[in-house]
Amino acid sequence: MEGEADRLLTGQASFLFPTLMQNFISTGRRLRSSSAHMSDDANHQLSGGSNDSMHHWTQDEMEGLGNSHDLGWTRRLTKPLVHEFCQESGPQHKLPLDASPLDYFFLLWPESLFETIVRETNLYAKQRIAASGKADPLWFPTRKNEMMAFFALAIMMGIKSVPRLYCYWTRNQALRCEWISGTMSRARYAKINQYLQLRDNSCQPLRNHPDYDPIYKVRDMINVVKQNFSRWYYPRRELSVDEGMIPFKGRLFFKQHMPRKPVKWGIKVWELCEAETGFCLNFDIYTGRNRQARPTKGLGYQVVMHLLQGYQNKNHHVYFDRFFSTPELLEDLLYQHGTYACSTVSLNRRGIPPSVKELNLQCRGDVAYFQNGCLMLTMWRDRRIVAILSTSQVGRMEQMPDGKLKPQAVIRYTQYMGGVDRSDQYRSYYSVGRSSKKWWRYIVWFLMNLAIVNAWLLFRESKHAPPPTKNYDHLRFRLDLAEQLRAGFSGHCLNREIKYFEIKYYLFHHSFLVSVIKVTLTPIKLIMSCRHC
Repeated sequence: MEGEADRLLTGQASFLFPTLMQNFISTGRRLRSSSAHMSDDANHQLSGGSNDSMHHWTQDEMEGLGNSHDLGWTRRLTKPLVHEFCQESGPQHKLPLDASPLDYFFLLWPESLFETIVRETNLYAKQRIAASGKADPLWFPTRKNEMMAFFALAIMMGIKSVPRLYCYWTRNQALRCEWISGTMSRARYAKINQYLQLRDNSCQPLRNHPDYDPIYKVRDMINVVKQNFSRWYYPRRELSVDEGMIPFKGRLFFKQHMPRKPVKWGIKVWELCEAETGFCLNFDIYTGRNRQARPTKGLGYQVVMHLLQGYQNKNHHVYFDRFFSTPELLEDLLYQHGTYACSTVSLNRRGIPPSVKELNLQCRGDVAYFQNGCLMLTMWRDRRIVAILSTSQVGRMEQMPDGKLKPQAVIRYTQYMGGVDRSDQYRSYYSVGRSSKKWWRYIVWFLMNLAIVNAWLLFRESKHAPPPTKNYDHLRFRLDLAEQLRAGFSGHCLNREIKYFEIKYYLFHHSFLVSVIKVTLTPIKLIMSCRHC
């Protein structure tokens, strides 16, 4: 019996089919080849069937088989049992049919976030001014409608980009943006940008404290946004997990370098997105290795399990690449969390049969299949050998629209793996905000840009009356959103609380013109005097 197990593991008996145990002592215990007793009924069922008579594996049978690296693989295939996905999908909100883009945005980015930013910004300005020992004559407390206008300017700056910040307010008509300069003065924008804050720094734990959080400044905002992403939209069956990057080249201890990505330096983000639309359902900021609690089953295993919380035991099909993939992960997803998976896989992973490394696929289009219980390994020769590991695909070829034949696992992986890339593509069209030396600002702009993309996708998937025009695209959605965000502040809109006027004051001293001053009327008290007096 021990020799048979060795031949199965080394690939010398790859055509032998694994057998079931009759007396299994405890559930979940690994199968020991030396103490295995074979059942006559199981031998007849496993060795007597052909490829045409497919056997549907049950969970109880697979629990008796044990883990993949304890048993051999075979080329005699059985059809996997794939349960039907019957979960309701789509928007889950109850907005009216004539809801505006701002209403959809507030579902994901609530107004309470602006109120928090206003409170923390005013507090931080007060602390900075008190620490300096002298008053700031250009600063006065901000309000929610002004902060919303500030973020509206950040959205518009991503749509209309200029090389320098001052160009939005310059007198050069080729560079000047009347929409931005007419909403807020350059000095006021600079002051809000200087004191912008999200959380009180005095409450942040020290680095040697057990509760230390590297992204303490943005943690509350991340939690609010993530909760709303999963609350107002439920995805279709296919999901994808991948990594994204927030561009940043400053000094930061958890900054990552990925030379093969379009953004090579920045902050790494793990994302879970719907494969068809690119709607981001969950994400996590990677802050480096946790030396106190290192993952026992690998970083990729931990990331996938964490992102799929809330979407387990619903027969979803999740797709990811070989960075995350292990046979143990796919088995645990299926039998512990009711989730099917399909991924590329490295051939040096533990649990992959050693014989596949010696497989000779010379001609383009050659294919070989290996199966171990619920796991289906597809080896296909394209420009190079592609290895796909899945628990939901069948070992067969399908015809493409161009007439070419490809394995079903390769077709499904190519079709549904790009959900995160699609979300990143939407974000790359229009950035939010300007560059800064503070790393957490880039995470804030990332969160807002991601909320805008998800709000646009939610708007597109919802019903409207009257329906939007055919040319109402992502750009028009952003323009309308920026216009509605500044509506409570700008003098160009009807519902305004602060009115702006441009008045020229001519101050004379000893019968000659001293200066020409451009004054903006605001709720504060304005005091003017001659510079000589």
